[in-house]
Amino acid sequence: MKKLLVSMVCLIAIVTAYAQDYYWYENEKISIEEVGTQFYIAFEDENIDKVLEQNKNLVIYKGDLGLKGINYISSSEEELGKIHWAIVEKELKDAIVDQYDILYCTSNYTSENTYKESACISNIFYVKLKQQEDYSFLEEKAKELNVTIVGEDKTFPLLYILLCNKTTEGNALTCANAFYETGKYAYTEVNWMMSLRPADDVESSISACQKDEFDVKIQEMSIVIKPLVDISKSCLFCLYDIKGTLLYSTHLDNGVLSYNISHLQNGVYFYKLSTINTQKSGKIIK
Repeated sequence: MKKLLVSMVCLIAIVTAYAQDYYWYENEKISIEEVGTQFYIAFEDENIDKVLEQNKNLVIYKGDLGLKGINYISSSEEELGKIHWAIVEKELKDAIVDQYDILYCTSNYTSENTYKESACISNIFYVKLKQQEDYSFLEEKAKELNVTIVGEDKTFPLLYILLCNKTTEGNALTCANAFYETGKYAYTEVNWMMSLRPADDVESSISACQKDEFDVKIQEMSIVIKPLVDISKSCLFCLYDIKGTLLYSTHLDNGVLSYNISHLQNGVYFYKLSTINTQKSGKIIK
């Protein structure tokens, strides 16, 4: 019992030491606040999937980590696809962590001057090199923090995707900050997962995330959104920058929407698609 208590105290000390309340955006330190009501978890244990299925009312989103459009270096799409993730309420997170071995877990965050909704941080983050010769710096820092260099984005050269796991020194937020604060990289970005769901319909939120109801892609410097199913009600499309500032909004019916983003700076942006019954959010990297 004494050994268990010592281990718990050590774990709390480690988590506290790694906790940070900011991230970097366009050379500006943006303050954020940990909320602690919802959590992003990553895992490989299939039994956790069963727990999620049994507790749908406590699950906001879930999926797998299979990433497309990447020139893989130390992993593959199939290997990442074995890693599952979910955003869950604290009650369910506590039960899962108490019984199962997970790969990663972070709380949701919010900020007074950015997101109105809270957002979780996934176990991947992005690092943009200034030049290809700086790749050795990337390898060195990745080894220091025990993160995996997954690969390079096929569309945007020098943009690398990195993966945190249970041996990583900190979470994706602390790692992204640590990379950026060396001054050796153009920018870093965490992978925000906005914790959105309809107020009265949890099931529709989960299905909206899992089903391919919309095809969203970058094509010739434009965001192109095409409904893959019939939309009986008008859908609202909103685009935000990483600070949560609303950049553009419009209603999407059954037609294709094309929005030119050539005027936007390179970086990560978020979109939200909302109908009367469902909400879906995602990110776009320019």
